[in-house]
Amino acid sequence: MRKRMLFVFGPESAGTRGTTRFMIENGDYWGTDAHVQPLDDFVYGRIPIDAIVPKDVNKIVFRRSVPHAGNYEDLNRIDTQFLNAGYDTKWLLVVRDLAEIVRSKISRGHAADQMDAWMQTTYQYNVIFERISNKTSGVYFFPYTSMIKNKSHAIDVLKSFQIL
Repeated sequence: MRKRMLFVFGPESAGTRGTTRFMIENGDYWGTDAHVQPLDDFVYGRIPIDAIVPKDVNKIVFRRSVPHAGNYEDLNRIDTQFLNAGYDTKWLLVVRDLAEIVRSKISRGHAADQMDAWMQTTYQYNVIFERISNKTSGVYFFPYTSMIKNKSHAIDVLKSFQIL
């Protein structure tokens, strides 16, 4: 059985941290919701994945906000690294009500005002959709707000994706 990697990603303030935390707490995934990920050393080619992930772990979660640390990373390159390391991958694109993203961006200091937040988010989603356009399978859209409002429904959705 191959190991599994869940790639949680979305625009800044879309809820990737909360979704990653949810997967760790409810899906028996190994990983962290922190901005700096232990797997960054693998993704950036500094350390082999086996030196990071415990040997008994079969499911990992890796999180990226788009952009990450100001960079629009090549999501497909990241995916290929995990595939080449022996992991089956699924991508979970976190989507959230635009007004909530705008509020979050402003409150976290990611945007100066509503127009700035709106323009950033629009651009970020455009980059994401362009980067996933060549994926033929394994990309799932996950509604962050429904996870917040109805945990059991979120679990059912993730089970239907065969993620939980």
